[in-house]
Amino acid sequence: MPRGAHALAAIVAFALLGGCTGPAPLPTLKQSHVGTRPNLVRNGAWWGENISKVARHGSNTFTYAFVADGAGPAVYLYARRDGGDWAAGEHFRASRPPNILVDTTGHVHLIGFEPFDAGANEYDGRLFHVRFDKADTVTGTYHKEFISEDWRPTAAAATYATIFAGAAIGADDTLLVAYNNSAQFDVPGQHSIGARIQDPATKTWKYEPVALNMKSRHAYPFAFVTATHFHVLTIEDDHDAGLVALGGRYADYPYRYGEVKHFQRHRSGGAWTESTLLSLNDRPGITKSDIWNARLRIVDFHVDSSGTAHALVACTGRFTGTAFVANGQRRCLHFSKPQGAIAWSNELVCDEELNAARLWENKEGKLFFIGAAYCRQLWAMPVGGSQRRRISDLSWWETHDPTPFLAGPRGGAEPSDHLHMTIFSGVHALPGVSIDVSLSGL
Repeated sequence: MPRGAHALAAIVAFALLGGCTGPAPLPTLKQSHVGTRPNLVRNGAWWGENISKVARHGSNTFTYAFVADGAGPAVYLYARRDGGDWAAGEHFRASRPPNILVDTTGHVHLIGFEPFDAGANEYDGRLFHVRFDKADTVTGTYHKEFISEDWRPTAAAATYATIFAGAAIGADDTLLVAYNNSAQFDVPGQHSIGARIQDPATKTWKYEPVALNMKSRHAYPFAFVTATHFHVLTIEDDHDAGLVALGGRYADYPYRYGEVKHFQRHRSGGAWTESTLLSLNDRPGITKSDIWNARLRIVDFHVDSSGTAHALVACTGRFTGTAFVANGQRRCLHFSKPQGAIAWSNELVCDEELNAARLWENKEGKLFFIGAAYCRQLWAMPVGGSQRRRISDLSWWETHDPTPFLAGPRGGAEPSDHLHMTIFSGVHALPGVSIDVSLSGL
């Protein structure tokens, strides 16, 4: 869903049941701008909450700016070594912000979508993978390869990629890239989710379908790799002729976000298992306008060190028994389940408005919620706790629709007591903000 359409209204309510206390005093933190380049706003650096946009190896952190130059959108990489200043690195052409990952040897990887012709069509292109030859740097020589087909000569619609791609790296350096590969964006019945998996020993890629013949298009996939499983979380994002018929704002953006699905398979092999976390499409009495107004959004996905899978889903509305009412009140649901299970439990975890929410786990296995309200500072709160800690010192302009991206295991970061994140504005063309803060003792 385009951010600009809901820049002021799309706010995620996020807190634990029973309320929470006000933020504790600001702890010691390191905060800085990532370079001086202003990030794109339209489909810009904030776009794609499923994408890994900051990675960390040892004392080195890697992130980027996503900007427009004369040839179209491009990603400019940055690195900070041992807590020093940000240094600019290489840049690459991409239709949307790419995934940045780091392997156990410190080599930085970039996985993005490069258009065939950026000036003509940002949606037609293929996925690329970059691996830098030297560890702990984003400068110098690198190997670049395309990992999905140039479908133009062969029309290989069954496996080609789109801009909707999420990536993750495992503790053994296995790479998983999940993407929507619907044959036609607005034609029903031709929808699927594909995956590319790289073997770390042979450096070879293989394609496999995650889900075929889906009734509707799913997009914004989160990917996650654990020692035993591959995970993919998606949300419906489907063109709906019924919304066109309603006219007005529904026809201006006639896409339905009606359900959230999770797919997993054991790494030893076997089929992908599908489960549905939430669906508004099959609830009696729910109209197409209700579904549109609910504005479902997948906010985060994480598998913790105990093997429990967690998902955050934002919605505008309220559940009462089996009924759902889209009432304009932004809420966030926290779903969880054991990694090998199918059934999800969920709880409403909201009593105040926020425009972003994340999950982060420290090296002791303690899980935190990270929240960011519109025109407010970010805070952290332990799951199951009530005490919050303020963790940012953003300027007034930077608090406008801040979207945080965290360094975590999905991107290759090792467990730590320090939270590292990059924040991009969804409203203003500003440089990204990097924050390094200790959550020890919270």
